[in-house]
Amino acid sequence: MKNIDAGRLIQFLRFAATGSLQLGCSFAMFAFLIWMHPEVSLTIPLLTSYIFGASAGYLVNSVWTFRSSPSFSGFVLYLAGYIPSYLINELVLRGRESSEILFTQLIFLVIMTIANYFIQRFLAFRRKPPKVFSVRT
Repeated sequence: MKNIDAGRLIQFLRFAATGSLQLGCSFAMFAFLIWMHPEVSLTIPLLTSYIFGASAGYLVNSVWTFRSSPSFSGFVLYLAGYIPSYLINELVLRGRESSEILFTQLIFLVIMTIANYFIQRFLAFRRKPPKVFSVRT
């Protein structure tokens, strides 16, 4: 039986908790925007909810989940990690009946929260390799 790395498990649980909060906020914003403006293309509420959720998620994940300092470059990498998720989400919602959109979006967000843990851990929050030597001038 393989040993479970307790640190990684705690990190994943923190990401899941943050992801659940992010999922709830993003989903609520998405639902509110399509309710307020049903005539607007799904792209606008979807993109707005992704940017809002990713911004909040980056701050919480950087400080609490991955214990790193927030930075502009880290934020850009974090957003870049959400681009594939966003594009797939656009494709999944296209052609859906209006009665199916909210349920489909909720299921998609739950699945992508798990996938985004691995994407973000590799892309935005990877540990920098230690310097082997330094050159002084």
